[in-house]
Amino acid sequence: MVQALNESGIPALGVDMSAVAVKRARSRGALAIQARLAERLPAEGRWETVLLMDGNIGIGGDVGALLQRCRALVAPGGGIVVEVDSRPAWHQTRRVRLTADGSGYGAELTWTRAGAAAVRRLAGSLDLLVVEEWLAGNRAFLAIRSGTNSGHRELQAWPGRTRPDLNGPAG
Repeated sequence: MVQALNESGIPALGVDMSAVAVKRARSRGALAIQARLAERLPAEGRWETVLLMDGNIGIGGDVGALLQRCRALVAPGGGIVVEVDSRPAWHQTRRVRLTADGSGYGAELTWTRAGAAAVRRLAGSLDLLVVEEWLAGNRAFLAIRSGTNSGHRELQAWPGRTRPDLNGPAG
């Protein structure tokens, strides 16, 4: 995703806790750093959009805390695009082990899978507004904006741009 955005002339920074993922992104010419979203990140509060492209919105197991952190990363009026579970009402938290080589010896962490309905409810309680929802193949996505300055009016999720095709080649 970072490579595609950069090639389109859109500044983007990949952030991943996995050294393997960062190395892979950098080998493709993308700007990427190894860090956790909870750590201090470059240009905090000035990004136009945060993309959570981890297969679901589950990093760390606390969807509310993750949404609040993303809101802190974007500039006022900025957006958050998240991949959600394709089952709208689904909401499950569990412990998982991520590995890069299939060895089973990766880091264990808490992971949540949440569908659009569950994330909508949570976003509303955090003064965030879901402005768009779409499917790309078997993947589901939400575009979210801060509700503080928007009231309840309709917002355009991608002002002046075509919504990105998030169903492109994997990898």
